Amino acid sequence: PEHRMSPVVYQRLWSRTATERVIGENGNLQDEPVEVETTQWTRPFNAVATPYELGQGLSLRAGEVTDFNAYTFHFPKEHDKYTYFYADGTSTGKTDQVKRKGTDIGTFAQGSPGPVKLTNQGGSTFLMGNPYLTHLDVQAFLQANQEVSHILLYDGNQANSLILVDGQLVSSQTQTDLLIAPMEAFFVVAKSVTKELNVTLNEAMLRQKQVAPAVRLAANQLKLTAAVGSHRSSCVLLQSNRAADVYRHGEDAELLIDDEVRPQVALFSVSEGKALTIQQVKSTTRIALGLLVNQARDVQLTFEQVGSQWKNWMLEDTASGTLYPLQGTVTLNGITNGAGRFRLVRHVN
Repeated sequence: PEHRMSPVVYQRLWSRTATERVIGENGNLQDEPVEVETTQWTRPFNAVATPYELGQGLSLRAGEVTDFNAYTFHFPKEHDKYTYFYADGTSTGKTDQVKRKGTDIGTFAQGSPGPVKLTNQGGSTFLMGNPYLTHLDVQAFLQANQEVSHILLYDGNQANSLILVDGQLVSSQTQTDLLIAPMEAFFVVAKSVTKELNVTLNEAMLRQKQVAPAVRLAANQLKLTAAVGSHRSSCVLLQSNRAADVYRHGEDAELLIDDEVRPQVALFSVSEGKALTIQQVKSTTRIALGLLVNQARDVQLTFEQVGSQWKNWMLEDTASGTLYPLQGTVTLNGITNGAGRFRLVRHVN
């Protein structure tokens, strides 16, 4: 008989997007509110007859949030009904039927590459799963889906943005991470607000991880990485003559966090009150930065530059007036949640 109480398995489905406000701190200056886009899941549910559609993403957790044990999942082949249990493990005596096709028993449902229809309850963010038993190449995926602004991949701390600019891939991850694993879920952000999005999958996207093509990162790029212990969070800034200095949907990528599983650290830039993990600028001389941490702590900030466009820029601590060059690693002491204290400034000769 089935046994699903040790551990309890929780699952959630993508519902809709929501925002919260993070109040910035900048010394004696006026605080500015910053919108951080957060995931909005359904409540955990246990309806055993819930169907999973092709390409549908979901959130799954075994045990409690503080449970870091490893578990092996078995996919049953012959059960045609399941029993519901009370929290103490005793049976309710109530069951649900589970429909099974004989030809599908014991196999993963996988079809030929083709269109996948995604839905949400409004907004521009969708949750999708890689339905294939091979990796998906991010660059090929974005090139084949021009209606998609960018995607977000969760790394255990936060969802990292990946976006195409002028045919080049800009990312807050490393080149080796630009593949979506088999059956891995990822967020798809459309260029416009819609409740339905048709996504194209084709054979050109299918990769084995060891033969993934090298990705040429965009020039004129500045990558900032905040570290707290073993946790990392990055944001990317890019200078382009085609960009706008203000926030532009489809050009910039917003920070997305799970409201129930907060990141240990999250670093972002700020434009028009929005927290961004990828921001493109044209001629601005100031870029505000923000941080989210789970408690007040020291943060290690590292800079990586591609090109020479950032050589006249520095990091400014507005609370102390201290200026730091954009090279190596800087230790920021006693950081708490907020935006406005730190910013990047360009010195014009």
